[in-house]
Amino acid sequence: MRSLLLISFLFLTCTFCYGQQIAGRFFVHGNFFGSHIKTITFNYNDADSGHVIKRCPVIDQHFTFSGSVSEPTLVYVTGDTATNDVDDVNYSEFFIEPGNIQITLREDHFKEMKVSGSKTQDEKNKLEQSKQELYHLQRPLDSLLSEYNKMLRNISYEDTLKYNAIADRRAGLITKIKKYTRQGFAIDRRFIASHPASYLSPYLLYLQFHSQNLKIDSTRLYYDKISPLIKQSLWGRELARRLDILGIGEQFPDIKGVSTENKQLSIPDLKKSDYTLVVMWASWCVPCRENAPRLMKLFNKYHSKGLNIIAISADSSKKDWLAAIKEDKLQPWQHLLADLHGGIVHKLGLYGIPAEILLKNGVIINKYSGADNNNTGLNSLESKLDQIFVNN
Repeated sequence: MRSLLLISFLFLTCTFCYGQQIAGRFFVHGNFFGSHIKTITFNYNDADSGHVIKRCPVIDQHFTFSGSVSEPTLVYVTGDTATNDVDDVNYSEFFIEPGNIQITLREDHFKEMKVSGSKTQDEKNKLEQSKQELYHLQRPLDSLLSEYNKMLRNISYEDTLKYNAIADRRAGLITKIKKYTRQGFAIDRRFIASHPASYLSPYLLYLQFHSQNLKIDSTRLYYDKISPLIKQSLWGRELARRLDILGIGEQFPDIKGVSTENKQLSIPDLKKSDYTLVVMWASWCVPCRENAPRLMKLFNKYHSKGLNIIAISADSSKKDWLAAIKEDKLQPWQHLLADLHGGIVHKLGLYGIPAEILLKNGVIINKYSGADNNNTGLNSLESKLDQIFVNN
């Protein structure tokens, strides 16, 4: 039910800082079944070293590693991945904690990883098991959605009728998928409410808030019931930080930058319509570049009805930025080259690019962040624009 860029998750883990809890050693003993993958990579936050990337060679179907963590900590596990997405068959994740951990992995079936020795992972496994019926119902719909998205990526700009026909079918499919997604999130919320002392609870609550399945006020209600100790955990502190953001209904901040004509401009200088889509991207961001054609289609479809796009780049190289605009044919948009690495990203509640923020008269009405195989954010954005410009 969840699909986010792996790189975005790793960016998130890097932002955490450890508190004053006493660290404990863990020892991982792994069994691996497969013939092609020779190295298993683990990404996590170590109490001694901060963010750690540990590459473990597979020797005679076994691998081992150890470290220190001060609390149950989420570990991202990869083999030879074909993509950077958590849907990849050789990607998985689990909670590690002090003690002896035993894991078993099979090549191309990392999602079926077996873990023993982690209480928090046991809780997560039990919770996932309670959602298996929902997963079974949703899985074929997710596969069909991926096919629709592939079709849309391959349709030319001029073939509007074909594009709209497939987009309509996809919209109906998304409605069905959302039904199962909401049911899954409801199960998670029941867990959060009944397990205020679990390290899993702030992690689950963070996912719901970030994916906009919970409004900020509702998230705060759940957060307030979490135990004081758990609030000081990695995910508890990150969730508290995310709650201190500019939410829906608040004024978009005044970001200053350089235009393509080398002029110093700010957002108020560029807003020229009731509805403005702020696109945060960079020339080096592959998902951002992949999103561009579809965003251009939306711009062409709705610009005459009042939609404006302001693209804010995080590039450090002006040359690369200008080259990407030309290569992707993004000249019809308004552009700013600005510093997106500071407090503005935090204040907007974003944790990576690509990201899109939809404004009405300068006020935030929705936010879309991250990317995945099913284009969840762009699908939601397109549905919102249809609602604004077509149905009204």
